[in-house]
Amino acid sequence: MSEEESSEEEEGEEETPEERLVRKKQEYIEGFRKKNQPKGAPTAYIMYMTYVRPATAAKYPELTTQEVMKLIGPMWRALTKEEKAPWELQSLTKKKECKRLRDVFNAGPLETFLNGKLLDMMKATADVYSSDDSDSDDSDDSDDDDDDDSDSDSEEEEETRVMRKPMKAKSAYLYYSMAFRRKKKEDAVAAIKNGTAAPGSDIQVGRNLALSKEMKQGYSQMSDDDKAPYVVSSFFVPSCF
Repeated sequence: MSEEESSEEEEGEEETPEERLVRKKQEYIEGFRKKNQPKGAPTAYIMYMTYVRPATAAKYPELTTQEVMKLIGPMWRALTKEEKAPWELQSLTKKKECKRLRDVFNAGPLETFLNGKLLDMMKATADVYSSDDSDSDDSDDSDDDDDDDSDSDSEEEEETRVMRKPMKAKSAYLYYSMAFRRKKKEDAVAAIKNGTAAPGSDIQVGRNLALSKEMKQGYSQMSDDDKAPYVVSSFFVPSCF
């Protein structure tokens, strides 16, 4: 494929103004949902674990939180069907309540957002993009670097004029990743202090592709018992509890 054909193909894949507006609209709606809608209901096991964890931790004060969780898993599996029934019933009740709250959310706050604030946000976004297109027409002779600067400025301008996307609620995986990175950094610091660190190693564990892959693989291979502490933590925010 010639360079000209490759360039034309890349240009064909560029996002159109209409597609960009559709994408931004979905991002605004998703951000509002993530921040405001009730979270999913906890499972029977999560409710049981939350209930017995304080007593179990008090009984074994020498154990870490994760080690305590590993004890609770077998405790749950050892329960009879009749003993699990109350927790199953509570979970079912929570699920019904959560559905009711989400229906209320969809008909109330979400509907108000869609017909009010979202319209203002989309108008502001459209104005920014329209202004960008006009500026682009007036500077046909500018080079690629100038185009990149213009795109960067437009993004910054949009962030200033349009309400920031709401922060997403923390998931179980996010809590795991925070603990994982913290442990990696502590290990790296200890290795450097002990003189056992590999040549060229440092304590930077931020955006690291290899580390992210290791983290995702580790989480996918964890048992439900090992994931339990992070699942519980993810429920300690406004939800259907």
